Amino acid sequence: MKPIRACLVGMCLFVFFLTSSTALAQGDTGSITGRVTDEATGQPLSAPGVIVYNLAGDSVGVSGPLSPEGSYVIDALAPGSYKLQWVDSSLQGYQVEWWQDQPDFDSADIVEVFAGEVTAGIDFVVSIPPPAPGGFLEGHLTDLTAGTPVPEGFRLGIDVHEPSGETLVMSAVAWTDAAGWYRLGPVPEGTYKLKFVDGSLFVYGEEWWQDKTDFAMADAVDIRLDEVTVVDWALEQKAAIPGTPQVNPQLPFTGLPVAWVAVIGLGLVVAGSLALVSVHRRLP
Repeated sequence: MKPIRACLVGMCLFVFFLTSSTALAQGDTGSITGRVTDEATGQPLSAPGVIVYNLAGDSVGVSGPLSPEGSYVIDALAPGSYKLQWVDSSLQGYQVEWWQDQPDFDSADIVEVFAGEVTAGIDFVVSIPPPAPGGFLEGHLTDLTAGTPVPEGFRLGIDVHEPSGETLVMSAVAWTDAAGWYRLGPVPEGTYKLKFVDGSLFVYGEEWWQDKTDFAMADAVDIRLDEVTVVDWALEQKAAIPGTPQVNPQLPFTGLPVAWVAVIGLGLVVAGSLALVSVHRRLP
């Protein structure tokens, strides 16, 4: 299997869609169409996420945003044999799967494409798996410069890594409430180190928990099954850079749910003014 991290999918799908559709002359190519629906509700999905691979495992096409009926079209495919994968770019937690409900590239069914023809009915019925057992992180985000809580709707995320700090185990996102309170989880039971990063790059500087400057000095955090670990952050605004757009952290964010949690498994798309919390397993 050649996995696609959701964090890369969210940033790359649109560019790939624009460039791939003009690769070959229309008469020499074929198309693949289908629908993507939620297994539990039967409702169509709308976010892009269907990826086409040749049998060598190279990605050669990707769907754009789905229609209101959940339909997708992938054009400009050279005649040949392909395998298709669904990756959740909506960050709602849908499980990655290959066509015909297969778990990996090797077991995925082959889809044939012919010149001047449409291969239809390549549908995906996807589901959100129940969250794995674990514990929870919650606490307050305080703006030290203003002396007030970070405003309601400020988004933060958490990445959980293996001991090397490189292998991503899970990601989660949440929003602060009116008091600057957040809650994340479930997080797999274990001992971690936490790093705060303001994804907007304009307001707050990076820091490790307890105001430490690097991984080696950072205090460890223990996560226990079905328990809540309180981790508060006192965040210092960094100096403005001339010519850089500035964000007023005291202006509320609108149109976002409060204290919503989504565990998305493979990655995290960052957009707008996003705060990230990176969690690293403590080295032995």
